Amino acid sequence: MEASHPEIEVVHVEVVHTGSAREKQFPMASDASVQQTVDEAYEKLKESRQAGDLYMAMHDGKSTDLKPYLKATLASLLERGIGVFMENPGRAVLNLEIQPDSGGA
Repeated sequence: MEASHPEIEVVHVEVVHTGSAREKQFPMASDASVQQTVDEAYEKLKESRQAGDLYMAMHDGKSTDLKPYLKATLASLLERGIGVFMENPGRAVLNLEIQPDSGGA
């Protein structure tokens, strides 16, 4: 099966940590996993991972929980229309929100 976007080698990740409001943008290889992308996001944001953190892909006013897709590649998410989208020809984007666990009292 031929990919719909074979020319896409890089996904442009735009990440925000909603707890600190820190934001970063960075490129990831399209064959990187969602887990690798999340790991890179924590590093770029200089944030610590918390057990209950949520990883949400934001697009067109909708959010998608990425935890079920941590082993999937960014390219496979693009092909399935999950989280990664084409912003314009040749530019794939993932708008990632890391939402810290609000915890309990």
